[in-house]
Amino acid sequence: MTLKRLRADKNVLIWSIVAVWAVIYGYLAHNRGIWIDEWLHFEQIKWDLPVALKSLFVEISPFAPGQLMLGRIFHAITGGFPSVEFSGRLSSVLMCSLTIWLSFRMGLKLLPLAVMFSVAMVAMATQSRPYSAMILCGAVAFRMIWVKEPLSKSEHRLAWFSIAFGHIYGICYVGMGAFFRKDWRKVLGAATWLGVVLYAHVWPEGKLSPFDHANIPPLLEVVRQTFGAIGSPHKAWVLHSVLALVGLTALAQAKDWRRLAMIAFYFAATVIAPLAATIISGYYFMPRQEVGAVFGFLTLSAFGAERLIHRWRQGHMITKTAYAALVVIPWTLFVMGVPPFIDQPLSKYRQILETIRDTGAKKVLWADSGNRMCATKYGDRIFGETHQPIKPLMLGPYPAETICWAKAGVCIYAMTSEAIFTTDHVRTINEDVAFLKVVEGNQPTFDLWIYTAPQLKIKTRAPALRTY
Repeated sequence: MTLKRLRADKNVLIWSIVAVWAVIYGYLAHNRGIWIDEWLHFEQIKWDLPVALKSLFVEISPFAPGQLMLGRIFHAITGGFPSVEFSGRLSSVLMCSLTIWLSFRMGLKLLPLAVMFSVAMVAMATQSRPYSAMILCGAVAFRMIWVKEPLSKSEHRLAWFSIAFGHIYGICYVGMGAFFRKDWRKVLGAATWLGVVLYAHVWPEGKLSPFDHANIPPLLEVVRQTFGAIGSPHKAWVLHSVLALVGLTALAQAKDWRRLAMIAFYFAATVIAPLAATIISGYYFMPRQEVGAVFGFLTLSAFGAERLIHRWRQGHMITKTAYAALVVIPWTLFVMGVPPFIDQPLSKYRQILETIRDTGAKKVLWADSGNRMCATKYGDRIFGETHQPIKPLMLGPYPAETICWAKAGVCIYAMTSEAIFTTDHVRTINEDVAFLKVVEGNQPTFDLWIYTAPQLKIKTRAPALRTY
């Protein structure tokens, strides 16, 4: 068998694995309920292009206009088949699938496993948000600084793709990687496209849009959440960090100072810079803003694990098995709905509204107030009618509102945002529990209770459903 044939067979195997994982992402995306931050994107991909772009550029952050275009293309091709959840998230599925393909190009046997079972990857691949693009751009940038040999034609195309369709942060990452490689065409392309995006965003108002209630947690909490996002939220990030440190130590022992310097710039760009932008803009901290560092962090973790295998040859099977468990178990817990989560859980809003319809429940308490729009949107779709005007009311000391569908005879009582946020806009479980107790003690019996965190389930005669 010729070398050319071996390479062809290897490529077929790699793309087969990527295709299988894309199907898994697609299945999870199809079954995941649309949460509140996604609804606008699902609407934008259906609007006329000028209206959609104008809507995008007046947001607090322009995010990824290229990904909006990609979403419109997929929507036009699929027509919403087999579900809007699936078709609207295909761009995210594609971004993360390409990231998996890139992991096979890094020369580390354990890395594809780590990337495929990354909690951040499955969390972002299954929602219509720009963070999958940020992950891909971060992966392309790290590929540029990790390997010394020239990029292949496919990798060059992927770099241009990530610039065109990437997150605005990600465009900077790829531009940085191109700068280190002295690939001035990509540097110019990234800078030009970034300038166009920022100009289109600033031009309508003449300034960047600040947020007005920054809430940055204590430093140790920021560190914990950051490592949880780029490693794993189920404390596996601790072991990933140890392995990454082993990898960095190996580079230092090899006196690979140039690569270490570029890695330092990479994490400054993917972790420190987004945090600084969050503080300066007044936006509240969310670890999803730093997922551009996922690929680099997992690369160092896999590299460190392979260094240990090289040193301890007798125990190589133990090390490989332990590493597989390190990445597979948190992924499985996330898919099963075991908190903590990166960003959002795999919610079941569509299934919940279908249950309300199928069981004949008429009076429902919706205790997931941050996503009460999901009840409205899915209710209109599943009950086949537009909800009546939303009416405010007080449930004990808490502001709430009723969402009703006349023909279906269903009314949902939902807490408003004002009921679940403190003055510094931190959601507190205690307030939600207090709300439920007030409702349970002072209002008529509900047919069904919808809740989020386990702490919110209190004893009641009505059946309860969790949103994930």
